[in-house]
Amino acid sequence: MTAIEGPVIAVSSMVARGTVGLRAIMPAMQARQRDLVAVPTVLLPWHPGHGAGTFVPTDSRAFECLLNDLLSRADDIAPAAILSGWLADEAQVDALAGFVAAVKRTNRETLYLCDPVIGDAGGAYRPKGVIDAIAEKLLPLADIATPNRYELELLTGGNLPDNNALLDAGRSLKLPRLVVTSAFGLMTGAIGNLLISDGRAQLTENRIVPDAPHGPGDLFSALFLARLLEGQSDGKALSAATASVFEMLARSRRAGLDELALATEQACLARPMAMVTDRSLAMPGND
Repeated sequence: MTAIEGPVIAVSSMVARGTVGLRAIMPAMQARQRDLVAVPTVLLPWHPGHGAGTFVPTDSRAFECLLNDLLSRADDIAPAAILSGWLADEAQVDALAGFVAAVKRTNRETLYLCDPVIGDAGGAYRPKGVIDAIAEKLLPLADIATPNRYELELLTGGNLPDNNALLDAGRSLKLPRLVVTSAFGLMTGAIGNLLISDGRAQLTENRIVPDAPHGPGDLFSALFLARLLEGQSDGKALSAATASVFEMLARSRRAGLDELALATEQACLARPMAMVTDRSLAMPGND
């Protein structure tokens, strides 16, 4: 892939304390020396996993106006990519879909990464209307999507008990690139990120970090996108982004933190030292 210059427009949640949403995406882009334009979809005191707190979604009309303002300066901003994460409601999905389509009409090189932040092992945590809107309006525009395996189940409506099932479901979305995070590791005590692109599949595994802090999905999506924009191949970007997130999780837990140590461990975002295992997988149905 050829390197693409320009900032990334990131559309996701903002927490006052913590390292999820935009608070994970920002340091990732900074570590990769990529400018960021941040558009918050909601303001929270912390990740809901830390307890209840005030929930302040960005007003739907204000959100749309903010995107329109950015669109009016698209020539000046010239985004290399758009990254979307947590979205508050269907109105935000509609506004974002219009924005992405308009930017892509202006610049065909602009990539769109859709991280559908809709669920985890506990099930869906976004309303069905939001999930359906993401599937119907955002995924068709995406050059890259990064659902975890539970989100892929929600998007495709099936039980996905192994990597072959993930591959079948992932291919059904017909996206240029799909990374299923939290895929099944082939080694004992491992977890993986499963890439499907150009008719090939790569699984990059790392050791499971117990009681991992929130935010690795947001961090992975940002790092994977940043490395693609630098011109790295899909496989190399997957391996390096996985290594960075694994190292960040391990260092954060070793320090006894309940959030990612993004302020003190920037080096592992720029030059990860952790070891991961890359495997090529056979695609089901291919001879």
